[in-house]
Amino acid sequence: MESSVVVIDNDNNIALTAGITALGDYKYSLDDSLTNGQAQSQSVQSVSSLKVVKNPLTGRIGLTSGQLIVEYVEGENGADLALGYGLEVISQLPSINRIFVQLDDMGKFQQVKEAMRLDDRVVSAELEIDYGRYIAQ
Repeated sequence: MESSVVVIDNDNNIALTAGITALGDYKYSLDDSLTNGQAQSQSVQSVSSLKVVKNPLTGRIGLTSGQLIVEYVEGENGADLALGYGLEVISQLPSINRIFVQLDDMGKFQQVKEAMRLDDRVVSAELEIDYGRYIAQ
């Protein structure tokens, strides 16, 4: 969700409200409930590289930095594949035919994922999402 604001609130200074939610060590808002003033406190670190995403099938909310995990067909070159899509390679795992690439514009995620789904060189492409850690109750 492009308009999301994500912060780390180490000292727990930001109260949870209808518009501010916690996910693991992070707090986020989707509706400007988390203001720049709150995000610039000494104990709060803005994490502008993270965006809030919602799984369309399960409705689960998670955080992503926009990294895409791409599994490619044996014999293909992961770096060349990423270059063809104009994506920056963050990490390569050639022994298991995977690359991690960075999406600069989360608005293009569906377009890139659909193009890769139709690409015979690509086995799968999934957005790396952190759903927070399990908390026992």
